Amino acid sequence: MPTLRITRKNLDAIVPPANGKPDYHFDDALTGFAVRVSPRGVKAFLVQGYAAGKLYRRPLGRYPNVAPEKARSRARAILDAMADGHAPENLKDRVLVKDALDEWLKVHVDHKLKPRTREDYRKIVDQVLRPELGAEAVAAVDRAAVAKIHHDRHGTPRRANYILAVCRSFFSYCEDAGHRQRDTNPARRIRAFPERRRERFLSDGELGKASASIGALEAEGVLSIYAAAALRLCLLTGARQGEIRTLKWSEVDLPRRLLMLEDSKTGRRSIYLSEPACQILRDLPAIEGNDYVIAGDVEGEPYKNLTRAWIKVRKRAGLPDVRLHDLRHTFASVGAAESLSLPMIGRLLGHRVPATTARYAHLAADPVTQANERVGARLAAVMAAKVDDVAAPVEEASADAGE
Repeated sequence: MPTLRITRKNLDAIVPPANGKPDYHFDDALTGFAVRVSPRGVKAFLVQGYAAGKLYRRPLGRYPNVAPEKARSRARAILDAMADGHAPENLKDRVLVKDALDEWLKVHVDHKLKPRTREDYRKIVDQVLRPELGAEAVAAVDRAAVAKIHHDRHGTPRRANYILAVCRSFFSYCEDAGHRQRDTNPARRIRAFPERRRERFLSDGELGKASASIGALEAEGVLSIYAAAALRLCLLTGARQGEIRTLKWSEVDLPRRLLMLEDSKTGRRSIYLSEPACQILRDLPAIEGNDYVIAGDVEGEPYKNLTRAWIKVRKRAGLPDVRLHDLRHTFASVGAAESLSLPMIGRLLGHRVPATTARYAHLAADPVTQANERVGARLAAVMAAKVDDVAAPVEEASADAGE
């Protein structure tokens, strides 16, 4: 097998094998330390050696997620332990969860996830994973430990399931990085709690109350003109509050009646504007030096907490159970009432997956039900009239027959 000094420069120079089989390049300085290169060009570090007369091979993580220097250090520690007769799977004191969490946040979370998701993941790390698992070795964490974290939060099933998903992501990274054996993710096969999906739609009367409350609070100075405009845009577009709150003037195309978002929960997408929504944007003054449409109090920053503004509105309107996200559901319900198809509603809301829009199927059926009632009533009226018309001749015929 070919040997070379495993460095960044040499790793970058290695080309994928052309024969369809992986190549192994062993380090010429540390016996047993190697890199495996797949036909697709994936480069993964590994270490192999003998312990008690048995050959072991263990992954150390992929390049460039794991630096050659760190992989070499891990390989040396494992080889030293194997020289003392310890099998690799029994070496559970190498990498602690707290250290692996720092690595995961830096390598995966900070570079591959959206800002809001990064913020959520960091909160879970600081509030849950680090306090409860941080002192444990990554390879020693078992299913029972993760299941306990999940079960202890059964009172908030949605949050508990989200934490479980974060655990699953973290331990999958640990497997790829070589911190624990493959296919040993302790968060797998833990059944999630059932979640009751909550959908609240505002009636016409409630919409009127909400709109009036926004106007009243704006007039009183409780809401800024930007917060009031943002809430109205949420109502009129069905957009997510984060999409409106972080909207930039460069993404507004009034002549075409579009918001061309560079990034959203589902990536790049367009939001269609009705004339009332366009008028809100025309009336909203731009602030020099601030790229954001919904300007906040801090210079150059967007409005920070639109949910807090909505809480003030719903309190004034007497709608304590209506969340800001329910405005999006309301937009969909109005679309269904106007006989829009589910694919059209999904397109307006920016859904990538049709199943996401399927929750509004019962609403989309309402116009069909109403149409069916109108047709049925008309037919029933016609049928009743015909029965009256034929009733008399039948009776006369019977009389004639009797005579």
